[in-house]
Amino acid sequence: MGIFRSEDMDLYEIHIPKDAAWEVMNRLGDIGIMHFINLNKDEQVFNLTYAPFIKRCEETDKRITLIEQECKRHHVSIVKPKSVQEFLWSINNLQESNKSGELFFESIEQDICEKEQFVKDQTKKSKEIHNSLTLLIEYKTVLQKTQQILQFNAREMIAADGSLNDRHRADAPLMQDGPGIAVGHIAGTICKEEEYRFKKLIFRATRGNALTYFEDFDNPIKDYDGKEIQKSVYVVIFQEGDTIKEKIVKICDSFLGEIFDIPTGGIQEKIDEINHKINDTQNVIGASNEEIRNYLIEINKMNNTVSSTIQLYKWFIVKEKALYNNLNKLKMGSNLLVGLFWCATSQKQQVSDKVSQISQNRNISSPQIAIREEHGLVPPTYVKTNEFTFIFQKIVDTYGVPDYKEVNPAMFTIVTFPFLFGVMYGDMFHGFLLLLFGAFLTLFDSKLKDTALESLSIARYILLMMGFFAFFCGVCYNDFASIPLWGGTCFAERTDNQQSHSGLTETETTIWDHKEDCVYPVGIDPIWYISENDLTFINTMKMKMAVIFGVTHMSLGITMKAFNAFHFRKYLDFFFEFIPQITLLWSLFGWMNILIIIKWLTPWYIIRYEKGEVIPDKNVEKAPGIISVMISMFLKFGETDTEVNVALAGSADTQQAIMITFLVIALICIPMMLCVKPFVLRCQMKSHHNHQQSFQGRGSQRFQRLDEEEDDVSDNGINQHETNRPASNLKNDEIDIEKIILKETKDDEGHDFGEIFIHQLIETIEFVLGTVSNTASYLRLWALSLAHSQLALVFFEQLLKKFGLAQEEIFNQTVGLFFLFPGWATMTLFVLLLMDAMECFLHTLRLHWVEFQNKFYKGNGYLFTPFNYHPALEEEKKRKI
Repeated sequence: MGIFRSEDMDLYEIHIPKDAAWEVMNRLGDIGIMHFINLNKDEQVFNLTYAPFIKRCEETDKRITLIEQECKRHHVSIVKPKSVQEFLWSINNLQESNKSGELFFESIEQDICEKEQFVKDQTKKSKEIHNSLTLLIEYKTVLQKTQQILQFNAREMIAADGSLNDRHRADAPLMQDGPGIAVGHIAGTICKEEEYRFKKLIFRATRGNALTYFEDFDNPIKDYDGKEIQKSVYVVIFQEGDTIKEKIVKICDSFLGEIFDIPTGGIQEKIDEINHKINDTQNVIGASNEEIRNYLIEINKMNNTVSSTIQLYKWFIVKEKALYNNLNKLKMGSNLLVGLFWCATSQKQQVSDKVSQISQNRNISSPQIAIREEHGLVPPTYVKTNEFTFIFQKIVDTYGVPDYKEVNPAMFTIVTFPFLFGVMYGDMFHGFLLLLFGAFLTLFDSKLKDTALESLSIARYILLMMGFFAFFCGVCYNDFASIPLWGGTCFAERTDNQQSHSGLTETETTIWDHKEDCVYPVGIDPIWYISENDLTFINTMKMKMAVIFGVTHMSLGITMKAFNAFHFRKYLDFFFEFIPQITLLWSLFGWMNILIIIKWLTPWYIIRYEKGEVIPDKNVEKAPGIISVMISMFLKFGETDTEVNVALAGSADTQQAIMITFLVIALICIPMMLCVKPFVLRCQMKSHHNHQQSFQGRGSQRFQRLDEEEDDVSDNGINQHETNRPASNLKNDEIDIEKIILKETKDDEGHDFGEIFIHQLIETIEFVLGTVSNTASYLRLWALSLAHSQLALVFFEQLLKKFGLAQEEIFNQTVGLFFLFPGWATMTLFVLLLMDAMECFLHTLRLHWVEFQNKFYKGNGYLFTPFNYHPALEEEKKRKI
């Protein structure tokens, strides 16, 4: 079906022998065209058959991640497979040389466990040695800082000793009297952020009878992971007593720091001893790190491939996890796995060929599949895309996935999205820059992988088209960064001398006369950009264009409702939704578009070229405003005041008759949308209900006999009434696939008349009000275009023109442009090329999601997600280690 509707889908039932489940599913995953239905979605995840295998995959993946972290720490390069094909080739070689099938996972799991355990043991030893080294460095630093404090603060300590003697009285019970005073000190390390709290506690506990000093480490201390530890050295000097030292020690211990013994003498000798231990420890750490590094290099080597063994294992675990997740979607019996899967009709031959290929392998019990013609399940939506259409389909799917066989808005979005963006962003200069950027992403797509621009390369085609249409609309607007690029004009300048009322003075007036038979070739005549009414003319033109584009866009959306109605055979939707809606829209705003075109085509000036004069028509002052005409349609039933305005469509009476007719038609459309469909559905439901009761009354005995017959057939293991079921010699293992399908089937017939009528009422009100609000919403095409052009004009006039081009001397112009051009370029880049482009993009998105798609698009479908290894492996390829 291409991109207009999703692909036709077929439902298949598959029976897989339990002992061949892994092999069969592994081979089916190679083709990647089978969407398995989850038949166990109501079960708890941990109760599923293959949940333990998934848990093992996750645990193995964590172990591999730990090894990867150690490789990164020890600067061991890890090489990923360059492609999925290279990975599959390498892993197949491994399976052939070792074990094949599901046993290969157990081999990998055991191998990873052994390697992880060795790495963990070595890492634990390295951490212990590193912690010992850190402790020695801290001890050395504490000794050095303590020695400095005792030397350089000797006078303060003597003064403090004197004050301690003065305070050694009964009013300070923490100190004991004695013939002599012994001064003690405690040193250690503490977190730097705890300094203030530590000092405050020491002061309070000793009542000021202790002095606390802090010193920073000369070199930052790093833990095993390389993170800096913010620590400082503290030294507490106090007068020895019975309890004061004990309290200080308790406080030091509470801060989880280290307390080091300070020798009473020979501090330098102790430092030398620690230096020797530090050198020995560093040698041990170096040897240990070299041993771990060599081991990590060894376990990452593999014959016949440049990829790291760890990465191949990692990718295999990802593949295994995807396989077991899909196996968990099947119903498990004692001997069989029974499942349902969707496949595109165009690809069913590939499924048949793959099953035949599996059946030819004598070592694998072959699966059996059969197509199910009648099922009642809603198929998934599968729209084939390519590099060009992918991004447009992604925009649509972000709002909602199309229903199965529903008209796909992406087909129209390919053109309308960049075009409406261009209408808002129309500028030759900025559009050309955006076009160049899109072309760059398109031409160098393959070279942008693994770069910062890789994520943008997905949108390369939409950026290319947005730039093209922005440039095209800029040509139509004759706007090149607020400067009219095309020269010439269809107006000739002349001077008219006019005398004053007294006749004493004359004034010169510049008059622009239209040239004979002149039509400006491309876009807007640049003379309008220097006229007094430039904004009035350009804004009026863009506003009318916006309304025309909006009504056309919405009409396209309503027309697609007709296509959906015919395809799904919902003729009520066609006759009592599509026809009234398109009629209502065009009887109001379609008429408004006709008035706009008529007014454009009406010559409001009579031109006499013989005398080079332009004489206004007698009705020029009576040219009606479109808005006032539409207001009179509702308030005055289309009556035209001929003394103020002239009629656009023929005479005033003719125009009034047309507008009254359109108004009556619009009013008739509303009850047609509201009432007809609910009452017809009510009659159909009553007829269906009566028919069902009559059928049940006549056939109750027949159904009873059928039930007994089905029970007998189920005892035999094969149901003869189900001709589409796989003809398997294995029993169905008490798996009733019919009940599963019935459970999966959505019942849409459980609505009463009240719900249907309320739903129709909401849709009618939404459409009628939306007809006005959505049409007004398209005025954003004009508003955004106005904002862009005015911003560009302000940047140009206030920067380049005012202080550069407007200067009389060439030197001043050159200097002004030299200094102001970077500012203008920066404003253009960040405001107009980034912010304004993003704003126009979002408004275009709104016009498609709300104003266009709500006319026909339900978007309640779900994506066709076939069982395929490639997406998961591609994600793993992009993952950064």
